[in-house]
Amino acid sequence: MKGGDPVGDQRTETLPEYMIRVRRDIHRHPETAWTEYRTTALVARELEKWGYQVLLAEEVLDLESRSALPAPGQLELAEMRAREEGVDPELMRRMAGGKTGVVGILQRSQGPVAALRVDMDALEVTESAGPDHRPAQQGFASCHEGICHACGHDVHTAVGLGVARILAEDQSWQGTVKLIFQPGEEGMRGARAMTERGIVDDVHDFFSLHVGIRALETGEIVTGCDGFLATSKLDAVFHGATAHAGICPQEGKSALLAAAASCIGMQGIPRHGDGNSRINIGGISAGGNSRNVVPDYGIVKFETRGGSTGINRYMEAEARRICEGAALMYGVSVEIRNMGSAEGSDSDGELMQVIRAAAERSGGVHKIVEKKSFDACEDVTYFMNRVRSNGGKAAVMMLGSQLAAGHHSGSFDIDEKCMEIGAEVLSRAIRLRLEEETRQKS
Repeated sequence: MKGGDPVGDQRTETLPEYMIRVRRDIHRHPETAWTEYRTTALVARELEKWGYQVLLAEEVLDLESRSALPAPGQLELAEMRAREEGVDPELMRRMAGGKTGVVGILQRSQGPVAALRVDMDALEVTESAGPDHRPAQQGFASCHEGICHACGHDVHTAVGLGVARILAEDQSWQGTVKLIFQPGEEGMRGARAMTERGIVDDVHDFFSLHVGIRALETGEIVTGCDGFLATSKLDAVFHGATAHAGICPQEGKSALLAAAASCIGMQGIPRHGDGNSRINIGGISAGGNSRNVVPDYGIVKFETRGGSTGINRYMEAEARRICEGAALMYGVSVEIRNMGSAEGSDSDGELMQVIRAAAERSGGVHKIVEKKSFDACEDVTYFMNRVRSNGGKAAVMMLGSQLAAGHHSGSFDIDEKCMEIGAEVLSRAIRLRLEEETRQKS
């Protein structure tokens, strides 16, 4: 694949060299949710080279379950950019319309199935060009204006491919491995579409990772994350009736007032006694520039969060009730759109012990922490809960790294030494678990 395939001979590279090259290539070409065309193509080609069965597009996505797809014009611009950057035309045809994401399958025998999930999307954040920002100084800063990898998903993707390489080169293990490269984690948009497609329905053991967060030392491994908050990302769109504010104000129905009332009302939702319950109004837009026009349109962008899926359902239901009440009070209509979501979840202790055992046997690890609370939202929880509902286990590891700046900052950067550690620990954990599962079933 021209342009989307990192330059170099991966067969002669060391594992760290390979992952650094891939990470920097992805970092330089960031893509946001549902537009990860070049990244998907790059991952697919790499997996094919390592002998994996590769699934794409409708094979990995329930298209009706995708949340907050970009507008058609935005998708077309992203597709044009991907073609200009050399994405294979046949792959581009299959992915067009926001059908990004890839799954690689390597089956050595019948028996247990283990999965690793990583995310691929970038953020709408402008990357720093400052003299202290290593990507800028070393020539791999984002070449896409207003978009950058400020949350480490380029790192996750490179680690995922590192795991793919390790497992492909090791002939000793038995069973099946699924490597899931998810689109659209930012905004909680992509995981549900993959789980609804059944991607993890046969998975016994599920692993994932996040760099940094609460593991801020290179060489630190947190064996499992607890405290994933459930969330709903919602847009309340109010439609009223425009009118001249002086001549016939009685004919107007103000969407602006309904939107404003909903904001005030939602902030007054009683918090839940059983755990964390949060709501945030992130934006409100209504009306135009004319003082003498009753505005007929308004939109409120908000999110709810809960310490459990049930608590979040309570917060969302109350928010919806208040928006509908505000619309009724001002005689307008309201449409509430689901823009993304995640469930609550925790890591399973059984897999956390497997990760600990893998970390203890891996080079570069100097600190192992049993678990830390994530205290934020991640749609990896859809995978975790789906696997668990079918009798399996799931855990999300934190991969320690010193950070140049915090997550979602334009100056965000990691210590690239962490990637080899992450790939070694996760590949070892997968093999240990497959060996254990195979032994138990024999």
